[in-house]
Amino acid sequence: MAELRYLIRKFVGEGDAVARAADLEPQQYLLLLALRGLPEGEEATIARWRTGWPEAHSAVELIDRLEVIGYVRRSRSRMTAGKSW
Repeated sequence: MAELRYLIRKFVGEGDAVARAADLEPQQYLLLLALRGLPEGEEATIARWRTGWPEAHSAVELIDRLEVIGYVRRSRSRMTAGKSW
């Protein structure tokens, strides 16, 4: 169990370093990783991301900042009343 915890901390630490090298916040990097891991054709919605986030407005602010720097583009979903990005 100790080895697993060590590997998780190492992975997170390396991800933080990669994020900072790309001028991203670690949370922004994690969001981009989550987006990349979505199954092909599955829409990324704000509602989906907010479910795993402690505070809903924090997720929206994070997505807004990624949109400003050009990493994501938000659009209104045709299938739902929510927004997708």
